[in-house]
Amino acid sequence: MPANPKERTGILLLAGTDTLQLFWKAPIAGRLLEQVKAAKLAQAEDPELPPVVLQVADHDLEVKRHGTRAGPLLLESDAVSVKLNPNPPKGLPSIMIELSAWWLWQVGEESAAFDAQRIAEDFASESATSEAMIPHVTRLDLCCDFQGWLPSPEEVTAFTSRSRVRSLYWNGKRFTGADWGKGEMRARLYDKTEEIIAGGNIKRWFFKLWAKSEGFNADLPVWRLEVQIRREGLTALGETHAARLDSYRDVRHYRREIWRYFARHWLIERAGRTKHTRDLRTPRWDHLAEHAFKAGDVPCPEIFRHVREDQRGKVSAQLAGWIARAHAGNLFARGRGEHLDDSVWRSYLDARAHAQAHGESIEEKATKLLARWTAQEEAGQRARGQKA
Repeated sequence: MPANPKERTGILLLAGTDTLQLFWKAPIAGRLLEQVKAAKLAQAEDPELPPVVLQVADHDLEVKRHGTRAGPLLLESDAVSVKLNPNPPKGLPSIMIELSAWWLWQVGEESAAFDAQRIAEDFASESATSEAMIPHVTRLDLCCDFQGWLPSPEEVTAFTSRSRVRSLYWNGKRFTGADWGKGEMRARLYDKTEEIIAGGNIKRWFFKLWAKSEGFNADLPVWRLEVQIRREGLTALGETHAARLDSYRDVRHYRREIWRYFARHWLIERAGRTKHTRDLRTPRWDHLAEHAFKAGDVPCPEIFRHVREDQRGKVSAQLAGWIARAHAGNLFARGRGEHLDDSVWRSYLDARAHAQAHGESIEEKATKLLARWTAQEEAGQRARGQKA
């Protein structure tokens, strides 16, 4: 093993797309759009109505009561978020879709983008041209996860970056990462294991992904190098390197080149100067720059079940809080002599009565949720065999 730590390359566990936001400028109309409008209007008139779920391109999308700045109509599932603007200002998109991280890792970026295209086509008007149905990228996050190198603040502050904006982050006295840049292009180098733990273990399914890599050590932290590029950054990058980065297909085609530009020119850990060159990068940095994104995406079909298991832990924590609130409410209303078991039973009966009074029992709601999750898992299995 090299004596100089900078000579060690570490172990590259995985590389992939962690965020992908797409948009279309196609006119939207039709029966599906009218169903979304009607559902939002009905919920505005009666907030007690249960949420409306529409099946669009194998995804069960829940119509939200609120919209966003990007579009007045919002539909969401665990896998995708869809924003619709039937009357966008000139030059702005009518359909915006964000693909969740776990969906991108489960089925692969191209298959996830193919799903987004199908959703957009279902909402688009029959008059939409083929050009209007071309997906464009508004944000792309590329990342690689590695072990065998624990970056120090001294090393990180010596990095060379095209951005003068830099911040360091700590958890107590322990260094946990840094970021560079803002706006159209940003970079982060951070302890991914620490982030998962601090976030309540919501993304523990990453451990399942890492475990697929040869050499993964569950006792060591995993660090992540990540770049976030918005549309303006992609446009500028394409103009600089004479590579058209307009549509999603363009961006996908040049994905590895985008990563290499970032890790070889935008953010660099330099080795010491020599009489021959001063642009030499450390072997470990070159390893991340050259070997990440060499291969295609490797889908992980079991992620959805891990996501649901992680969510179950979160639900248990929330339920404990609600039980405590309900028990305190019962004690306050009925005196301090009520036992917790009696209080929980009373709250359970109240919840059943409330659900029944609004047209759907708890069992019926659970059955619908189970059907949605099963359909989503099956959709992931189908998507793995499709390409955008």
